[in-house]
Amino acid sequence: MNSSSCLILEPLCDQTRTVPDKPTAPGSDAQSGLFPATPWSQLMRLRVDDESARQALARVCELYWYPVYAYIRSRGHSPHDAEDLAQGFFMGIIRREDLSSVDQRDGKLRNFLLASIKNYLANSFRDSQRLKRGGGREFISLDVEWAEGRLQNDLSQAAADPEREFEQRWAVTLLEHVLRELESEYEKAGRRNVFACLGAFLSFSVEPPSYEHAARALGITEQNARVAVHRMRKRYRDLLQKHIEATVDSPDEADAELDHLLRVFSTDG
Repeated sequence: MNSSSCLILEPLCDQTRTVPDKPTAPGSDAQSGLFPATPWSQLMRLRVDDESARQALARVCELYWYPVYAYIRSRGHSPHDAEDLAQGFFMGIIRREDLSSVDQRDGKLRNFLLASIKNYLANSFRDSQRLKRGGGREFISLDVEWAEGRLQNDLSQAAADPEREFEQRWAVTLLEHVLRELESEYEKAGRRNVFACLGAFLSFSVEPPSYEHAARALGITEQNARVAVHRMRKRYRDLLQKHIEATVDSPDEADAELDHLLRVFSTDG
């Protein structure tokens, strides 16, 4: 696993997972906007011409485009072709095109995306079809330059199994979005400095400061710094639970998905 992802899993491992309490840290679920409140599987069942559903699906695609793009690249496609293929794939998702052959009974977003992209690539080879640039089409925003820089780092540590790499990148993407949402909540609450000082306690890629050092930087007691970190970690867990529930068919599957997430991070090759 790429250790550059700035996320911590220890708070997830030592807690009994239950339905999250009402948030006590900055922000609220009503303010959280990185993932649509409606689970993706429900979005797929809405009418094709439902504009709000199309927009919500587009948001899902914008969140999870990197694992798909990286998987396409792992199949030997150039950056240019991978960008075109990814755009075509996501436009098909939004418009519900070419998805009839994909088994949607598995209610997990990660499994659905992987099966869908494999099906899409097989069809694109068979039919020799590529998405053409321009033509007034609406595109998902893909930062290919950023993706290529990140992909080169990933490839230096990559396992031989593209599907396993897809799952790892999916997990990293999910956790990174949760972390950014948490940071945004602190900023909206006017507590940017708190996150700047304590956010390192949510990282396994950098050494966190001592509680004494963090307390001095914030002008609070060491005990209050520990309490603040505890609350930050709890809010992180709550947000992660919310995001995972939005990627499965029912809330009952969320714990199994989180267990899978932990297994992905606990193995290196």
